[in-house]
Amino acid sequence: MKVLNQEIQATLFALTFLTRIPLPFNINYNNDLPSKSIKYFTLIGLLLGSILVLAYRIFSFFWPPMLVSVILLGFYIYLTGAIHLDGLLDSVDGLFSNREKEKILLIMKDSLNGSFATVTAVIYLLLKFTLFYQLQEFKIISALIIFPVLSRWLVIFAIKFFPRAEKSSLGEGFDYEMTNKDFIISSFLPMFIIFIFLLYDIISLGLLLGLLIIPLLVTIYIANYTINKIDGLTGDIYGMINEVGEIIILLVIFTVYYI
Repeated sequence: MKVLNQEIQATLFALTFLTRIPLPFNINYNNDLPSKSIKYFTLIGLLLGSILVLAYRIFSFFWPPMLVSVILLGFYIYLTGAIHLDGLLDSVDGLFSNREKEKILLIMKDSLNGSFATVTAVIYLLLKFTLFYQLQEFKIISALIIFPVLSRWLVIFAIKFFPRAEKSSLGEGFDYEMTNKDFIISSFLPMFIIFIFLLYDIISLGLLLGLLIIPLLVTIYIANYTINKIDGLTGDIYGMINEVGEIIILLVIFTVYYI
């Protein structure tokens, strides 16, 4: 019973860390809770995807696809508190500054956005809006479910298999080596969803392969590129992996249906 309670607390911590969804009660925090919560990131992704599906179902009854796309994008950013988007912008500013390691880390910690971040934000938001809009012509429900789950699994993959930069973490309490058991637990949900989608012919085998291979290769590239720059990954880089992963996943889905 104690173990079950700890896992529930870890799940709720993941919810409060990754979203702005309020809880009507306080979590019994302890130093192990952040580390325990990482394996439940994909579960929080499923919750976010489900909320997006509900929002899409409601708003599409009243408004045209373009307006619905804006609402979905704004709603999603609000739900996540832009935590990963902030990581993307900080990472772009630092990695593209062409400075030495220590300077890059300082730039990434700076709360002010530079020119690279500004341009990236505009392109990123336009691209995600366009994908939300275009996917409404196809199977947007499956896309809304799968992209926040898989993108958070990519973050877990990066945590598991790539080193962190010195003195860096996701946040207080997140410094630890992820166990094989926790990684398998975190992988179960995205694999189960993909299996169900494949079983009921919601996605094709080609799309399945694309969703498994392409985002993973992009994540590996980002991780290796970052390691060459600053010797490891940081919390901002994990945010970047999530945001880039979301775009790649949506692009893969759109491309398969479009062609």
